[in-house]
Amino acid sequence: VPAYLLVPDGRRSPGPAVLAAHGHGPGKSRICGLDPEAKPSDDYAAVIESAVERVQALSGHLRSPADGAIVITLPAPAEAVAANGQKLSVEVTRILERAIVEAAAAPTFSAALEIGYRAFGASACTAAAREGIASFLERRPADFTKTG
Repeated sequence: VPAYLLVPDGRRSPGPAVLAAHGHGPGKSRICGLDPEAKPSDDYAAVIESAVERVQALSGHLRSPADGAIVITLPAPAEAVAANGQKLSVEVTRILERAIVEAAAAPTFSAALEIGYRAFGASACTAAAREGIASFLERRPADFTKTG
């Protein structure tokens, strides 16, 4: 899985770093301050230089997540449609909505992460996940209208 590990230049002791992992959408490119519309670059050094500059700009400005529950209510179900108009899986959208509410109510950041991991696992076991993987391998748009 493509990712960027962003570490401030010249650091000599343990300190902050950012792991910018692959995502669906701008993902790691947005985190790194790169153009989300940019095509993959063959200039590896320039990509790393840009990522390191971004980490240095963020250095000292990041805070650890706070522990403690936040009570939020499950909003009315969102329409399962991407920003580009593509229909998404209703089942996976509902899994994510529930996970957001449950993770917000978790007593610790660690517990909230665990809820997110379980939701990811649940979504990976759906017909929509199988359709998404198949469509990627077959180089065709996914059709989640058949998967629920």
